[in-house]
Amino acid sequence: MNSSIAFIQNFNFAEIAIVLFVIVLLFGAKRLPELFGSIGKSITEFKRGMHETVSEVETELEQESKTAYKKQTKSA
Repeated sequence: MNSSIAFIQNFNFAEIAIVLFVIVLLFGAKRLPELFGSIGKSITEFKRGMHETVSEVETELEQESKTAYKKQTKSA
């Protein structure tokens, strides 16, 4: 995470302005809101998927630990 921030800090204002100008030329001013909206939705879906995956893994780990505890108490 820190490396991406450091990467952005290496750009000066002129370089960022040039990149933004090229983006406007490629996609057009009318399509930019649509483009950034799609990017925002994609990021939201990615975060939701990551959250669901983490929740599923945590649930599986809890179930495995409960199963292991039951086996340990039965054998003792």
